[in-house]
Amino acid sequence: IRDATVTGVQTCALPILTQAVNLIAQTAAAMARVVDKLEVLTEKLAIQPVSASAEETTLLQEVPDYGLYYNNKCKLETFPAHIVNRVEEMLINMQEQQSLNFSQIARWCTVNGYTISSPAVKTYFNRHFANA
Repeated sequence: IRDATVTGVQTCALPILTQAVNLIAQTAAAMARVVDKLEVLTEKLAIQPVSASAEETTLLQEVPDYGLYYNNKCKLETFPAHIVNRVEEMLINMQEQQSLNFSQIARWCTVNGYTISSPAVKTYFNRHFANA
């Protein structure tokens, strides 16, 4: 299609626009199918609740003062030794500087692949350093 008002760029872009519209429509349809499947799975999970075995229930227990424990260890104590050692170094340095920042330590652990909350770090500090 050529006339005095249509440039070569405009005629070239028309097929690309049509392809883009088709791709967007296909993507939207695929996303709708995924949403439908997720709704079905959500309904199935709501009907069949998952419960922990008796053994898992005894291994994981809630202790009011110290948070979640696994076999009487707080979460930080289950991390690899090099992570625990670095956390202890940071706690000692912060304690010496009298500027404890449990959130900073929790972020450092998370960045290094070991998610923990700042209250859990505080619990670890209270158990291992506060009375020392």
